[in-house]
Amino acid sequence: MREHVRSVLRIVFTAEDLALTRLATRTDLLWEMVGSLHRLQSRDSDRALAAWRRQAHLRLTERGLLPSSRAVLLPLAPRGPYFPDFLTPIQAQLGDEAAFQALVDTPRKRVRSEMEVLRRSSGLPSADLEELARGDQGSMRRLGRVVAGYCRAVLTPTGLRSIARWPQSAPSCNVTSSLAAPSRCWPT
Repeated sequence: MREHVRSVLRIVFTAEDLALTRLATRTDLLWEMVGSLHRLQSRDSDRALAAWRRQAHLRLTERGLLPSSRAVLLPLAPRGPYFPDFLTPIQAQLGDEAAFQALVDTPRKRVRSEMEVLRRSSGLPSADLEELARGDQGSMRRLGRVVAGYCRAVLTPTGLRSIARWPQSAPSCNVTSSLAAPSRCWPT
């Protein structure tokens, strides 16, 4: 039986690259959100991750955010070749509220363009994402509320400590099938 070989991305920094590199002074909540959404789509059996998944599922359910997280956030940030850059605005360095506002204020042309790339690479499996792809401002405000709710529910200090222990590689879970059969990616 042949073992599955994973590709490795190697990034080489020159001395000049290192001199121009800046480190963030704070955690970027929206990058943490994207990373957590990717981990929720994996089939990792790590116990810390399993406990975090159960906690995330419970918190999202209690706040009524589980359906919108499945319908909007998971397919918007697939573990695949692409997710829209507007999900991780640079303004997050100014704080969480600035990040949420920058997300909502993303120019319509940019939203439409990046959503078209997502459509071609992964598809848009919900009406909410179709509205977003048209650059609908009401859709962006709803996305901002869902993102803020998800971050507040799931990305607590306890949750972030669990995320830090996650292994770097794991088989992925297909987003479309996770929406059809959520127990594959979310505990029941």
